[in-house]
Amino acid sequence: MNLKFSYCLMIAGAMLVIPACKKDPVVEKHKQTTVSSSENDSGKKDEQPSSSPDEAAVLTRIEVVTPPVRTTYLLRSTDPVSLDGLVVEGIYSNGERKKLEVTAENLSGFSTEKAVEQLPVTISLKEKQASFMVKIIDYVIVDGVLTEVLEKQGETYRVPAEAKVISPTAFARSTFDKIILSEGVEEIPADAFTGNPIKEIVFPKSLKTLGEYCFYGCRNLSRIDLSATQVQIIPKRAFSEVGAEEIKLPATLREISSQAFLHTDRLHSMTFPENLKMIGVEAFRESGVESITLSNNLDLVEERAFYLCQNLREVRSHGNNTQVTEGVMGDGVFQYCPKLSVVEFPESLESLGETLFSGVVNLESVTLGKNLKKMAFNALGNSTVKLLTVKTATPPSLQTYSLPQQVGHVLVPKGALQIYNQSVGNASLRSSWGILIEKTEEL
Repeated sequence: MNLKFSYCLMIAGAMLVIPACKKDPVVEKHKQTTVSSSENDSGKKDEQPSSSPDEAAVLTRIEVVTPPVRTTYLLRSTDPVSLDGLVVEGIYSNGERKKLEVTAENLSGFSTEKAVEQLPVTISLKEKQASFMVKIIDYVIVDGVLTEVLEKQGETYRVPAEAKVISPTAFARSTFDKIILSEGVEEIPADAFTGNPIKEIVFPKSLKTLGEYCFYGCRNLSRIDLSATQVQIIPKRAFSEVGAEEIKLPATLREISSQAFLHTDRLHSMTFPENLKMIGVEAFRESGVESITLSNNLDLVEERAFYLCQNLREVRSHGNNTQVTEGVMGDGVFQYCPKLSVVEFPESLESLGETLFSGVVNLESVTLGKNLKKMAFNALGNSTVKLLTVKTATPPSLQTYSLPQQVGHVLVPKGALQIYNQSVGNASLRSSWGILIEKTEEL
C-alpha cells in the first residue's frame, strides 16, 4: 500500500474542510515544462514553410485590357500621349491576372511627325511588351465640316470620309495636284477652292450642293467630271475662269446660273442633260466651246448665254420633248460668235428673243423647233442663212426683221406650204414670210 496516498486519505477523512491534497510546486513546474516542451515539439512537426503566390508565380506576358480614352492626335501636335483610361494587366504562370501601373517612361513609338491611320505605341514592363494603336490626322473636322487640312502640299490628298462639307478654309494656301473627295461629301460651299492651283479633283456620288465661286479661277483644273454626282444647280461663277478642257454634267442637273462658266477659254464641247431647264445670263460668255448640244426640254436660256464664244461652230439639240412647255430664249444669246454655222433650236422653245445673231455672218443652217410661236425684233436679223428649216406647221408670229436678211432655201413641214402662203402679210415688212415664199418648199 502506498503510504503517501494513504496519508492523504486519512487527512482528508479527518479534516473534510481542507483540500484533499496540496500540489507540489516543484512537481507542477516540472509538469508545465514538460507539457510546453511537448507542445512545441508537436507544433514544429506540423508546421510547413510558408511562401507568397506572387513570389512563386512568374510574369509570362502583359496585355492591354482597355486602350486609352484618347487615341487621335493632330499632325505635329506637341500633346503628350494620354494614358487616361488605359488598363494593362500582367498574366502570371499560375493563371493570376494583376493590374499593372504604366507611366510615360514605359512607352515608346509615339510620334506626331507623320499622318498615319494606325501607329502602334509600345508598352514595356518587366521585359514584357504590349501595344495599343493611335491615329495621327492632318485635318480638323467639326460637326461634319472639314475646316482645316494641316498638310499643305503633295501629289494627292484624300478627304476623310467623316467630312460632309468642305469649308472655304480647308484648302486655303494648299498646293495639291489632285484632291479626292471621298464618298460622304455632300457640299462644297462658296469660295471653297477659289484660286486654288489644283490640277484634278474627283467628285463623289454623294455630292449634292455647290456654292457660288467654289472653283472660280482654278486655271490648272483641266477636267471637271460631275456626271456621277447629284448636283442640281451650278451656281453663279462656280467654274468661272477655270482651265478645263472637258466638263461633264450630271443627269440630275436642272439649272446653270449666271456666268457659271464665264471665260472658260480652253473648253471644247458641252452636252447638256435632258433634264436641264435653265441656262443663266452669260453662263458661257467668252467660253472656248466649239460645239454645244442643248436639251429639248429647256424652259429658259437667258440673255447672252453664249455671248462672244468666238470658237463656237455649231449648236445642236437632243432628247425627247416630253412635256408641254413655253420655253423662252432671251436676247443676244449667240451674239458675236463669228464662226457659228449651224444652229438647231430646242423643240421646247416657243419664243426667240431679239438680236440673237449680231456679228454672226457665216450661218449655213438654222432649224426652228416645232413648238415655236413667236420671234422678237431682229431675232435672226443681221445674219445670212443658206438653209432655214421651220418645223412648226403654223407660221410663228414675227416682228420686224425677225427673219434673216438673206435666205437661200426654206423648208416647212409637209402640207404646210399653203398655210405659209396664206400668212403673207404686209409686203413692205422685211420680216414678213412673203419675202421667203418663193424660196420655200415642204420637207
